[in-house]
Amino acid sequence: MTSVKNSTNCSESEKRMLNAYQHFFELLNAEFSKEGMVDWPAIYDFASYFLEHVIFSVIYTENTQEALVLFQNMNDRGVSLTKTDLLKNLLLQHLKANDLEEKETYLSNKWREFIETIERSKNMNITPDRFLRHYIMVKTGRSDIQKGNVFNEIADKKDILNIKQDPVKAFEDILKKAKLYVNIRANGKRTDSGKEIQGLLNMRTLKVEQQVLLLLDTEKMPEDIFEDFSSKIENLLFVYMVSGVLTKQYESLFCRWSHEDICYIDCKEKYEQFLKEKFLPELHKNKQVFRERFQQLSQRGLVKYKQKYILGKLAQFLEEKRGEFKPLKSLMETYKEIEHIWPQDPDENVKQSCHLSPEEYDEYKLRLGNLTLLNKKLNIQASNALFAIKKPFYENEDLLLTKCLVKELACYGKPFIGCLHEYGLQPFTNWDETCIVRRQSSLTSMALDIWGLN
Repeated sequence: MTSVKNSTNCSESEKRMLNAYQHFFELLNAEFSKEGMVDWPAIYDFASYFLEHVIFSVIYTENTQEALVLFQNMNDRGVSLTKTDLLKNLLLQHLKANDLEEKETYLSNKWREFIETIERSKNMNITPDRFLRHYIMVKTGRSDIQKGNVFNEIADKKDILNIKQDPVKAFEDILKKAKLYVNIRANGKRTDSGKEIQGLLNMRTLKVEQQVLLLLDTEKMPEDIFEDFSSKIENLLFVYMVSGVLTKQYESLFCRWSHEDICYIDCKEKYEQFLKEKFLPELHKNKQVFRERFQQLSQRGLVKYKQKYILGKLAQFLEEKRGEFKPLKSLMETYKEIEHIWPQDPDENVKQSCHLSPEEYDEYKLRLGNLTLLNKKLNIQASNALFAIKKPFYENEDLLLTKCLVKELACYGKPFIGCLHEYGLQPFTNWDETCIVRRQSSLTSMALDIWGLN
């Protein structure tokens, strides 16, 4: 028992078995001991009852394939086998008899690698069953595959998936796609050793997962195209999010694109043709709805990580226009605080200066036009005071999204002044509801460029 407990190289499955063993060991130890002594009469009674009431059946099969079929049938009672249990069994069933032992060992080792790949990222809500659903959706070009029906779909499509002809090669493809899946969603990369890709990192911040449907079958796609495509997918998913397009609606489109177009993209010409004929028209058809909704965007109904993503992208855009690229992740880590220019909990001076009802004030204070990013120290100092008192703190912030609220344009230099004029970003001398609406209009104009709608 001691050597088992000290084992450190256990898989998650082995750890669960070890925990179960430990649980029943402690349970029996507590049940059959009194004052530190073994209660042998109780053990004899238990053993007698067990041997009289429990029946062991031994079943012999002609070969391993029959044993695997029996395993699936016998275990398809009560609590169902997982999709991954069933898939492993299906693969083993189709191994050829002449090299069964060698390939079974190879497949078992690869299976463990598959499970460990997925389990390393379970904190990102990545599970084997979730991956397999997305995998079969891409392979079939269908989005109507229900979570509980994944294995049946795989079994029905075993010819298409090459499982029947070559289960080892079929599973090698599954493993390869699983590694790509985890890298895309959890690591913001294409490969373990590859560089981080900004579009993938941003989508991780946005906590979306449908990008895998477009990127899972991209083996032929060159690296630079993959990186550019990731950014364009980020744009499309965010436009969908703001425009209120249903996930079910665009999942169907993504599966069809992946199956019919994306898997064949191996050069710039094919990529540009796909963008021109399918991707960009889909993006731009949502432009008007996006503009209208972004103009009214508010914290109400928008979770905090989405608020920070939006403000971070707006801030990043201005920094890049000034000539300095700042990755969204590092920018958001530096400027963690969402600042309400009209404060959330106004002091008496703010209340007296405002002619709105409390209900109207609450609506305006949550509007995107009233929000910016501020480092924690300045955010604390700015507190809930009047705009006139907050202005020096905004001016001392080095983030342009916040600084240009109050800083005179002349200090920026001609190229950047032109950018600010283009979006109507002028310094404010006071702050009220008309200023909030005006600033939100400017941010909306910027948003159309940021998310690829102009």
